[in-house]
Amino acid sequence: MYMHYHTDGSVHSTGFQFRFSVSASVTPSCDQLSIGGAPGSGVITSPNYPLNYPHHSDCRYRICSDSNSTITLEFSAFNLESHNDCKYDFVDVRSGSDGDWTSSALKSCGTDLPATLTFSQQCVYIQFFSDSSVSKTGFSLRWTIAGLEPGPPGCTQLNLGGAPGSDGLIKSANFPSNYPINLDCRYQVYSDCSSNNIAFTFLAFDVESHTLCNYDYVELLNGCSSTAASQGKFCGTTIPAPTTNLATTCRAMRFKTDGSVPKTGFNMRYTVTGSCYPSSGVITSPGFPNTHHNNAENNYVISPPGATAIRLQFTTFELEGSAPSCLYDSVTIRDNSKTGTILDTFCGNMTTPFTKTYAVSKLVLMFKSDSTVINPGFSCYFSKVI
Repeated sequence: MYMHYHTDGSVHSTGFQFRFSVSASVTPSCDQLSIGGAPGSGVITSPNYPLNYPHHSDCRYRICSDSNSTITLEFSAFNLESHNDCKYDFVDVRSGSDGDWTSSALKSCGTDLPATLTFSQQCVYIQFFSDSSVSKTGFSLRWTIAGLEPGPPGCTQLNLGGAPGSDGLIKSANFPSNYPINLDCRYQVYSDCSSNNIAFTFLAFDVESHTLCNYDYVELLNGCSSTAASQGKFCGTTIPAPTTNLATTCRAMRFKTDGSVPKTGFNMRYTVTGSCYPSSGVITSPGFPNTHHNNAENNYVISPPGATAIRLQFTTFELEGSAPSCLYDSVTIRDNSKTGTILDTFCGNMTTPFTKTYAVSKLVLMFKSDSTVINPGFSCYFSKVI
């Protein structure tokens, strides 16, 4: 803030008096709303690691797994401002399901490397907080999900959804060909705020028929916890009616098949609606860090409040194809909407992280894959530029 007070050579008066104050503002959260899924591993670091983290950070990460799996956190580096009660900068780790946090399993600061932690709960929540002074290099940890072997590509997708306007397709394995037998697939769609809504609309449906849907079925769940109530089981060839969960952060679906009579399965569109947009966050391809599935179509709206520009930082990028044609799998960046001006198209294998900044207030990141060759996909951190 700058103020200039000027007087000339005549006519003086009493002037003015005003009070000013300085208050700290927390930087936008750096949430990774959902990472993980089927067995696999990945790395989480503090912002700017291995450089010093920024002041006023409040980063929250959620790692979710299938049931009957374990989640392990192993720190490889740890350097935070020290305090006996960790009041200033800290890492706090809790476990639970769908936002139902248990008591803290770890609250740590300083330079001592925390012990390895293993959880049997469905989700682990990590918070990194920093105050207004004394910045350090932060932390790096590897998370690992162990347990059930993953099904076919696309069978487990726990990182779908995003901000209002984000949408995509969830398809049964091999769709429109027959799905495999003996599947137990899970899908989770997140919204960035509890005030947003998540809609499911089936476009095609052909699942082995039974009066009670005892053989093959699609089950919709009211939430993403292991105890979420069922919203109905569906089988046969009648397309289920569209449904919308209001004011929710997560909605789940299960697809189970037995050992016989495979059908073509389903094609379903999910859509996030509402008016709450995050200032920053992480977008990953479905199934990341495991392979994405074939014939994917996922669109992510990025519209940070108050942004004059948007920065995308791709930390991992491995897709089929080569630029500039990107004929097979691709990430396309468009201005404002799914039909807006194309700003960039990416594909191939980027061996080092890269950053792009766009002088717009709203972007749509569009991920598409073809029917062959699957890869780990991408992870992208977005933030606003003021």
